[in-house]
Amino acid sequence: MADTASASTVLIRGGYVLTFDGKDTTLAEGDVLVAGDEIVQVARTIPPPPHGTILDAHDRIVMPGLINAHMHSDETLFRGLLDNMPLEVWMLYSLPPLDYGPVPPRLIYLRTLLGAIELLTNGTTTIQDDVSEAPRATLEGSEAVLQAYLDLGIRANVACNLTDKPYYERLPFAQALLPAQAIDAMRDVPPQSGRELLALNEELRRRWHGREGRVRIVLSASAPQRCTDGFLLGLDDLSRRWHVPLLTHALETKTQVVTGRELYGTTIIEHLADLGLLSDRLSVAHGIWMTDADVARAAKHGTVVVHNPVSNLKLGSGLLPLCSLVDQGVAVALGTDGSSSNDSLNMFEVMKYTALIHKIASPVTERWPSAREVLHWTLRGGARCTGLCGQVGVLAPGYKADIIILRRKAPAFTPFHRVCNHLVYCEDGRDVETVLVGGRVVVRNGRPVTVNPDRIFEEIGSEMPAFLPLPAFEWV
Repeated sequence: MADTASASTVLIRGGYVLTFDGKDTTLAEGDVLVAGDEIVQVARTIPPPPHGTILDAHDRIVMPGLINAHMHSDETLFRGLLDNMPLEVWMLYSLPPLDYGPVPPRLIYLRTLLGAIELLTNGTTTIQDDVSEAPRATLEGSEAVLQAYLDLGIRANVACNLTDKPYYERLPFAQALLPAQAIDAMRDVPPQSGRELLALNEELRRRWHGREGRVRIVLSASAPQRCTDGFLLGLDDLSRRWHVPLLTHALETKTQVVTGRELYGTTIIEHLADLGLLSDRLSVAHGIWMTDADVARAAKHGTVVVHNPVSNLKLGSGLLPLCSLVDQGVAVALGTDGSSSNDSLNMFEVMKYTALIHKIASPVTERWPSAREVLHWTLRGGARCTGLCGQVGVLAPGYKADIIILRRKAPAFTPFHRVCNHLVYCEDGRDVETVLVGGRVVVRNGRPVTVNPDRIFEEIGSEMPAFLPLPAFEWV
């Protein structure tokens, strides 16, 4: 496939085009014309532009880039490390409350590139990254993340995963159960104040929001029980004024059911509702243990629930009440979660797990999610969750030219039957050949064109022995 990454006009010619527009228009052989960073025409035949690039897409599938609505790039250096731990135990290793020094900005940059390379080469063009930085959130660390995404060419919503409560106040009974010396050590290093964290967000927005039309600063309250109510309200106020998403985690585990009762006397979702924080700007990651009343509250306020099935299975967290969410009209998006609780950042894998695990929730086959529904949650739900409705997730005039092209002469598509089934049940990302983000070719022949991945892998490999001595974890 001949192409030029810098071309301002691109014609993708002769592909099997899946638009995922309002009518799910499919062209068995069609063209997509891109000018600048937008799609300007989708049709069966489009005359070639006088000056521009032609991508030959015969025997290929052309579709919108996938959207990862929830991930944590900070976990990327911990992939393959931990196993057989529920969330609350796993967090002690992935984000230890003690003895976890700062990660150098260069290593933050490299780990971010590492995860983003995996995402981009597997067909994900838009991500929503909820980044934790320990022991404190810093401008330098956040800027290393943002620079990595800018350099690679992916579209990214980036949020600092923030909390202003000490660890021992986030879980019921923690102060009574933890050793006194551990409590004293945590008190010696108090969490950042809400005022400091809000100021950090404001500075990041001033410096980075809207860069190259691809990078956006969004907001995150790690979880309601990890934040003071005043800080939650402050983040919500910024979200409202800036018109950007506010991310949080809620009811991921049974422990969090108890946490809500002990801290608030309600469910965590009900507490958010009492504070007036449920809105169409808010996305709730996980939501596994939402009650029917919680689901109704989310539906009433247009709150999005992001399903992370692979992570939920690895941590033994439970099964999302997907049928209840869909029945009550809650918007659903899909995410990988982090690459330590999931160990990959592959949205094709997430889609397959979503389609499969909910088939055991009911004997009524009509209630089982279809492959097409799963693709809609990834694309339409993802666009809504990221605040990018009308911009991504569809191939149509006026949408951003975030496009992936997959080889059709491949085992996953041979013989060729129902394309949505092939994409969800058969494809795993290996057939993604070309990726455009904002009209720019950023993956060619399955490899990123803006960075050298081999050098990234080599540098990370050389840094890891000093960063994470493995003998300390041999018993895990």
